[in-house]
Amino acid sequence: MPISTEKIKLVKESMTRFPTWLIRGNREDYLINHHYYKNDGWNYCSSSGSLLYTYENIKAEDIEFFSVMPITMNISIEGCTPFTVCHGSPQSTREQLLPNTENTIKYLSDLDTDYLYCAHTHKPFTFQLQRKRLVNCASVGAPTNDQINAQFVSLEYIGGTLNNQLISVPYDVQKIISAFEDSGIYNKGFFWSKAMVKLLQTGINYPFLLIEKAVTFTQVVSNVVNVNAISEKYWEQAAKELKII
Repeated sequence: MPISTEKIKLVKESMTRFPTWLIRGNREDYLINHHYYKNDGWNYCSSSGSLLYTYENIKAEDIEFFSVMPITMNISIEGCTPFTVCHGSPQSTREQLLPNTENTIKYLSDLDTDYLYCAHTHKPFTFQLQRKRLVNCASVGAPTNDQINAQFVSLEYIGGTLNNQLISVPYDVQKIISAFEDSGIYNKGFFWSKAMVKLLQTGINYPFLLIEKAVTFTQVVSNVVNVNAISEKYWEQAAKELKII
């Protein structure tokens, strides 16, 4: 669903029907920063065109909606042990938490609850550190664990323990791809947008692979690589090598 206003509408409708807790992620941070500073060099290209497309299709009130969201919070529900949620890490929406890494161990050791639920990598896993547990909740819209269903984690509190189950739900992927094609985003986000569609079709993180390839091709002629300044010819070269186009 490339039109972000539709997704925001669904979230707000959910808030009227169910107890809802919201945190912001890295994409919301990008949009907030662009709204207030606009010196990030965004334009219609593979590096920032999809972000600019999103920004142009939301309202100032949506930016305010994002801005009041915390990047982490502890959630306490009656009859359930408290748990912590974040997008990237408790300190950054862009930081990756992976199993048994130094930063993951530090965050879990410092955590004032026994459970931390994160996202960002779009790849589900569970990591246990003594009594502390880290769970990546996958992605409803763009999972990167080699399958294309919508994914999320369901929590159930039983016998003093929070049990998590990865739920995988088939949906009409082609309908979403058709929405991409009809939205005009290919003319704004170029090869990045096509990589996103390839991800939807395969469950493989083609956007990340595309960046890696484009950076590698750029480094042949420059030691310093600013992703926002990568020439479209290198994005195209990367997209062809990855068979995105």
